[in-house]
Amino acid sequence: MPKTQSRKSFCTSLLLASLIVPATACANRWQPATPIVHVAEAPVDPSWRVEDVLARARAAGYVAEQVDAERGYLRFRAKLGDGGMDMHGVVVGANGSPASYGFMSGTSTQCWFAVQVDPRGSLELTASGYHVKDHKGKMHRKLRAEMRSFAELIGA
Repeated sequence: MPKTQSRKSFCTSLLLASLIVPATACANRWQPATPIVHVAEAPVDPSWRVEDVLARARAAGYVAEQVDAERGYLRFRAKLGDGGMDMHGVVVGANGSPASYGFMSGTSTQCWFAVQVDPRGSLELTASGYHVKDHKGKMHRKLRAEMRSFAELIGA
C-alpha cells in the first residue's frame, strides 16, 4: 500500500509541476503601455530639443522615419521586430522557394517610438506597433525595456 500511495503522490506532483512551470515561464510578458514623460527643469527651446533628440538617436543607430520640427514630433523605428514579417499560409515549392500557387499573407512585426516635444522642452515618449496591444493597454516586456533605454539615451 505505501508504494502505491507514494506513486500516486509522485504522479500528482509531476502533473501539477507540468502545469505550473509553463505558466510561470510566460509570466509578466505583457506590461502596461504607459508613456514615459520627462518634464524639463527649466524652459528649453523646443527646436533645440528636437535637434538634440534627433542627433542622440541617430548616433545610437535609430532610424528617424518622421521628423516634424514645427510640431516637435519625431518617430523612430524600434530595434525590436526590425521590420520582419510573420508569414502565414506560405506554400513552398520543390526547390524551397514560395510556389506560384497558394496564398501568402504577412503581418509586419515593426515597432516605433514617437517623441513629442512640448513648447517648454518637455518630452513624451510612446510606443506603437506589433508588440503593443492598444486594446488592452499592454506592451511586450522586451519593447518596454528598449523604450526605457531609448528614453535614457535621448535624455528623458
